[in-house]
Amino acid sequence: MFIRQFANGRIRHGLAILAAGWALLFAFDEQLGVANQAMLLVLLSALSAVWLPPLLSLLASAFGVIAFNVAFIPPRGTLHVDLREHIALLLTTLSVSVIIAVLMGRMRQHASDATMHARRADEQRDLAELLRAPDDVAALCAVFIDNAGAACTSSAGVLLLGVPDKGGELVVGTMSKTELSGLGICARNSQPMGRGTGRFEEVDAWYLPIKGSRATLGAVLLRATSAGLVGQAQQLQHAMALCNLLGAALERASARQHAQDARAAAQGQALRSTLLASIAHDHRTPLATIMGAASALRGQWDRLPPAQRDAYLDTVMGETEQLARLTENTLQLARLDTAQVDLHRDWEAIEELVGTVVRRVRQRAPGTDIHTDVAPGLPLLSCDAILLVQLLDNLIDNALKYAGPAPAILVQAGMGEGVVLLSVLDRGPGIPLALREQVLKPFQRGVQSIRGAGLGLAVCEAIATVHGGRLGVQERAGGGCVVQLSLPVAP
Repeated sequence: MFIRQFANGRIRHGLAILAAGWALLFAFDEQLGVANQAMLLVLLSALSAVWLPPLLSLLASAFGVIAFNVAFIPPRGTLHVDLREHIALLLTTLSVSVIIAVLMGRMRQHASDATMHARRADEQRDLAELLRAPDDVAALCAVFIDNAGAACTSSAGVLLLGVPDKGGELVVGTMSKTELSGLGICARNSQPMGRGTGRFEEVDAWYLPIKGSRATLGAVLLRATSAGLVGQAQQLQHAMALCNLLGAALERASARQHAQDARAAAQGQALRSTLLASIAHDHRTPLATIMGAASALRGQWDRLPPAQRDAYLDTVMGETEQLARLTENTLQLARLDTAQVDLHRDWEAIEELVGTVVRRVRQRAPGTDIHTDVAPGLPLLSCDAILLVQLLDNLIDNALKYAGPAPAILVQAGMGEGVVLLSVLDRGPGIPLALREQVLKPFQRGVQSIRGAGLGLAVCEAIATVHGGRLGVQERAGGGCVVQLSLPVAP
């Protein structure tokens, strides 16, 4: 330590002050009396104590008083003292010098402790900030290992217990089998091990438990540097505080994951309940209509005129198509609401997609006034063709349903800023601004008097989302509604 302080200049500065002070004492020997020289010696001891370590300062004070006796107290050149006041002067000078050296040493130690505590507080605050961001337990442990140098260790490792999807345990860092065994013992006993802990003192490392609010989550291995685990008591407390920060961060991550899982489960349950309610309510009407028409045809076929039979058959066909569309939308919404959707992407031409949907609509509803406006030179889309056809089919069906008795529908396709725009325009009453976001949610409708389950636009919104696009509802210039799909252009 002395060599390091000397290299740093502290001892060198203290010795320089002593040399300069003694030079002044000898230079002004004839001008100053013994009492003044003793006061200068006390000042010299106080100044040197600022730089010298406490032990060296005490030795310098003691040797300084002895040298002062030999050099300046009569008879000079000996340790003998003739007068009693000179003995009192020497004892007072020595006492004051020793007191100053001790106080200076304590003040320096308190300042060093305060600096160390501030540094460790900064390290704990910085680590706490770094542990706020990650949600993955492995990422949290990696952040802890990267900052484990704050505990004066050269390397670290972490063992977590009871980690889901990790085989029950998670190991982060490179460790030997012996170290892993020690971490397991530390975690299960929830007791620190290693030098300065009272357990396995011969081990030149620390095994510290990661404690949560209710249980021990795992253990941390902190290996010693080449200088060893110096200042064990305070350093051990600092290391355990860092482990507690890791434990709190792991509990927060676990709580966030549980909350996310609970929300996903609640959303899934709500969707299942809503789908069941939809099937129970919205499927009954077409089924009842089909059953009534079929019963009438079966029981009164011979007595019904041909026009009436055709009307019943048209009713069965129409309600069957309605039921098929409702079922398809319900199943599609349930599939698209899952966490992972398997899209069958391929490169598709926009003209073919629009043409397929328009032909299907015209076959289903002959005489429908529907027009297309597809810009030339549009790029190919990387998409699931079946889903996009269903999206356009739902949009056109909605427009036909809500746009009045003789609707005129326009299907447009063009380019935006890095996106392809597909729009369905009508001249109906439009959708109020307050309801434009609401109608994109399941089982929400803009006009309650018109028959429907409120699934069409919700399915379109889900299809747009899984393709990385966006569905928007706008007001058409001159009256009407515009439902526009924007899809990113894939390279």
